[in-house]
Amino acid sequence: MLALVVAAAAGIAIGGRHIYLKLDRLGGFECSLRVANGEVDGLTPKFRAGWAGREGDTFMWRRIAWPSPAIRFPATSIRLDAERAPSVRDHLVSVPAHFSVVPVDLPDDVQLDLAFARRKLPRILAIVGGQPPPRGRRRQ
Repeated sequence: MLALVVAAAAGIAIGGRHIYLKLDRLGGFECSLRVANGEVDGLTPKFRAGWAGREGDTFMWRRIAWPSPAIRFPATSIRLDAERAPSVRDHLVSVPAHFSVVPVDLPDDVQLDLAFARRKLPRILAIVGGQPPPRGRRRQ
């Protein structure tokens, strides 16, 4: 019985965090982030699910499932021109095949990989360009 109560409390906490992140970064999107080259505190070479959105001139990403520090990087460092499909190793483990992966170039030869659903590309283009997310009948 105690295990059931603990599991329910953990589920509510994670669900509450998910809702908080969505409300904190309105117009943001769900995505995964990993370190491709170099080191960044709070990130590993494995993709981690999170929520990202614009914060002034920077992008802010937070992990959904587990509290951790926010990762901030300039919106202009996202290289949408180098979009690619996830590798087989990536989509078998944590990134679905219908996602796109783009590099994020940071100073000191640090590179991150940002993975997001391809259908979110118009929203990301708008956010990176400093525009509000597109509105329409279809939810982006």
